[in-house]
Amino acid sequence: MLARVTTILPYVKRYQRYLWAGLAAVAAHNALRLLAPMVLRQAVDRLREGITMQAVWSYAGLVIGLALVAGVFLFLMRRTLIWASRKMEFDLRGDLFAHLLKLPPSFFDRTPTGEVLSRASADIDAVRTMLGPGIMYSANALIVGAGAVPFMFYLDWQLALYTLVPLPILSLAVNRLGTIVHRRFMAIQKHFAVISAHTQETLAGIRVVKSGSHEQLRHEEFIRLNDEYVALNMKLIRTQALFHPLLYFLAGMAVVVVLYFGGRSVIDGRISLGSFVAYTLYLAMLIWPMIALGWVVSIYQRGTASLKRIDQILAERSDIADRSTENADREFSGEITFKDLTFAYPGAERAVLDKLSLQVPAGQTLALLGNTGSGKTTLLRLLTRSYPLAADSILIDGTDINDIPLVRLRELFGVAAQEPFLFSTTLAENIGFGLPESPPQEKLAELADTAGILGEIEELPHKWQTIIGERGITLSGGQKQRVSLARALAVGPRILLLDDAFSSVDTQTEEHILDRLAHHFAGRTVILVSHRVSTARRADRIAVMGEGKIAECGTHDELIARGGRYASLVEKQALQEQLEAI
Repeated sequence: MLARVTTILPYVKRYQRYLWAGLAAVAAHNALRLLAPMVLRQAVDRLREGITMQAVWSYAGLVIGLALVAGVFLFLMRRTLIWASRKMEFDLRGDLFAHLLKLPPSFFDRTPTGEVLSRASADIDAVRTMLGPGIMYSANALIVGAGAVPFMFYLDWQLALYTLVPLPILSLAVNRLGTIVHRRFMAIQKHFAVISAHTQETLAGIRVVKSGSHEQLRHEEFIRLNDEYVALNMKLIRTQALFHPLLYFLAGMAVVVVLYFGGRSVIDGRISLGSFVAYTLYLAMLIWPMIALGWVVSIYQRGTASLKRIDQILAERSDIADRSTENADREFSGEITFKDLTFAYPGAERAVLDKLSLQVPAGQTLALLGNTGSGKTTLLRLLTRSYPLAADSILIDGTDINDIPLVRLRELFGVAAQEPFLFSTTLAENIGFGLPESPPQEKLAELADTAGILGEIEELPHKWQTIIGERGITLSGGQKQRVSLARALAVGPRILLLDDAFSSVDTQTEEHILDRLAHHFAGRTVILVSHRVSTARRADRIAVMGEGKIAECGTHDELIARGGRYASLVEKQALQEQLEAI
């Protein structure tokens, strides 16, 4: 509980003056409301004694005036407290998103996207409701109770004792039902995350779903999850449904007590009719806070449950942190050294890389070949510190990458992956992603031409302003790879990482792209992962990976002469090309 208070306290402090102003408005609003019954008491008692119409209008005007001024404070109450809760929601959601961006890939490896989306939407909304309406109605109930009860004792202390007997019973009922509400709401939020994950995965993989005619299966699974969600909500609703009838019953019992004992007091002449009317109005004022109390407890239970889920994410800490800012402004030439690099993914039993050593001189192009699972992609991921690394296992220009600030380190790289991620926006914005300003169209055209995608962009109806859909779904695999390549080139990287970035294009297109890339490779360090020998032979050196190590390394001619894995791969691909030609 302390951790959750610590999480929300900075936001409360940030807008505390609005909260205090709102609470002051609550107090003023209710103070004026509490005066109205005493005015009516005086008016009713004077009616029995005889009163002029002028006096009646005076009392009526006073009641209306109190109501109007109370209405102004009611507006200010909602304007300050609800506004403050919306601002806290805005800040909390922004901070949560910023925190998510700092978390390492290992967090997202183990946390479904739907779970994260649920906490960033439904849970934050529940916290906002607790901080806005929850505080407002709690303060309202407390102030009305604190004000009305003394007046009730002042008017008839015996009647007040009879009337307030149900309140301890109400407190016990609220406490018990509130615990049940909390537990059931937690179950609902967890299941909502499961539904969100299922929906997100289905829509993200809609082509796979449709190509396999799995729509019915996914729909049936969604219906099953939705039925469970409805069942969990119905359990919560049944609990909450008990709240209001119980509160109304207890309130009704209080009214019966007032009518019986209060009526007898009036008949016996112990209190005046005006006092009885005023007492009844104070009791009516207490009924809504009693009802609101149950709702506030429900809001509080939901809010604390959601805050706990949000706090779990905010408590996550990246295992990749900057050691210092010493190399923040340093210029690097791009020499890369892998020294006895061993790495295993979190939770994995075996290492992907095992004491791998390799050096890539600045400005040279290295081609990486190897069987699937040999560790090529992992090697590139580790260059950008996507996972924690042992000291001095990867160096750039002789400096341990752990000693280079993450922002500066990642500015050195341009990455084009085999399965690129494109955003659901225009082609121009995708290629210019990561740049402080959108590049001019001439620059975009140059980058697209180098990546071999310019002609296809020019043929589109909206050209650069074409919306490519979620994850670039409207583009083919080869088109997505070439857009990703143009994006990698746009940042002008010192080191270019091409992770099988031409696997979805034909050999002729790849040759055309590589010819145009030649001037981009000049002066840059390039690591080129490929399965094609025709691509690898263009590199200054070729490294063949196997079992997490560098099996052999050298130029094309050196490796052919050596007669090892590379030479065998060359023979296999040559034979394959001959068979395809036949």
